[in-house]
Amino acid sequence: MRKQIIEVAKRHFKELEKLNLNAILGHTSQKSKQLEERFEDYMIRTYGFGRGCQFNDKNLRITWKTFLKE
Repeated sequence: MRKQIIEVAKRHFKELEKLNLNAILGHTSQKSKQLEERFEDYMIRTYGFGRGCQFNDKNLRITWKTFLKE
């Protein structure tokens, strides 16, 4: 999805023609991981959200058997 957005942006903005697509995709992926980690830490600290069981893949994370402490 990110790749398609960048390609469309390249067509509309001439300044982006020399943009290194792989570098941008790597950077946005890294920022997305940081955001997920910070959100998870926030949920654990604030609401006592348990990690339960997790399946992690390159593109997604599935969490089940979790709980919220009161």
